[in-house]
Amino acid sequence: LLVGEVALATALLVGAGVLVTSFVKLMAIDSGLDLRNVVTAWITLPAFSFTDRDARTAFSQELQQQMLQLPGVERVALSLGLPPEAGGNTSDPVQTDVPGAPEQRLNVLFNYVDPEFFRVYGITLFQGRSFQPGDAPDQAIVSEKLAKMLWPNASALGRTFTFKGWKESYQVVGVSREVRSTTLLDPLEDLPEFYTPLTLGA
Repeated sequence: LLVGEVALATALLVGAGVLVTSFVKLMAIDSGLDLRNVVTAWITLPAFSFTDRDARTAFSQELQQQMLQLPGVERVALSLGLPPEAGGNTSDPVQTDVPGAPEQRLNVLFNYVDPEFFRVYGITLFQGRSFQPGDAPDQAIVSEKLAKMLWPNASALGRTFTFKGWKESYQVVGVSREVRSTTLLDPLEDLPEFYTPLTLGA
């Protein structure tokens, strides 16, 4: 009985050690985000009250202005999804502007964001710029991983890419830090991502 108790206690100690080690690793890994003091909320507008883009735009502008009046609020950003997840993902073949380059089938996360998004979430831009008010919907900011996949031997800035079946091509205006999206322990499992300007529908 004593031997069995010692063996069981040893197994529990080993399991606790593995758990603590995993937790320490998670705390030490850079997620690509700075979420200190960030508060998020989901908002769904009733379709019967906001039937057109003008109404949705007016609401979003008023919402942002009122939020900025709250004590302690420094910035407000709107987006379709919240990092480290995104608004959607696609595995459609992607074609770049490199002459003769074959299509690549990649699983890519994408998100529609406003100009304040990267500052609010602390996502660094390595190259180029963030979005600006009035940017066209075909502007894009790609993650460092996606940039290396699509243009391994060149800068991504100013380049274009198109997903098969999508209506428009996207032009890269910035390259962002990678956001750890799927798992914090295995970077090979993280999906590349890109961002386009948030629009509020037709």
